[in-house]
Amino acid sequence: MENLLPRLLSRISYLITLFLLGCSHIQFVTNDEIPLALGPERGHAVLAQKEGERAFYLWGFLPRSHIVDVDAELSSTGLTNGARVSVEEYQTVGSAFLTILTFGMYIPKKFRISAYGVKDDFR
Repeated sequence: MENLLPRLLSRISYLITLFLLGCSHIQFVTNDEIPLALGPERGHAVLAQKEGERAFYLWGFLPRSHIVDVDAELSSTGLTNGARVSVEEYQTVGSAFLTILTFGMYIPKKFRISAYGVKDDFR
């Protein structure tokens, strides 16, 4: 009986580690639809941000990856070109809780794409 608690805690910690270290990832690509630069550019003063979420299932095995087109996401904000592009992939406390609650069957991953650029006012 005294060995039951350490074994149980060991298995629980192993399962939590497995759920949090799934095989899921979001692949960010560009197709040169709009000009993008990683560094600063002159005249790029408007900050545009786009947030999104992708869902993974079965400990991140389905689908193996999601592809997010950075150009399409930024152009949907009205940006015609961008500089200082940054991409973040993260999980909130709530989405991590959902992952643990569903034992890794559902894993929501969030992302944020930010860029300074020139906006098209007609979109």
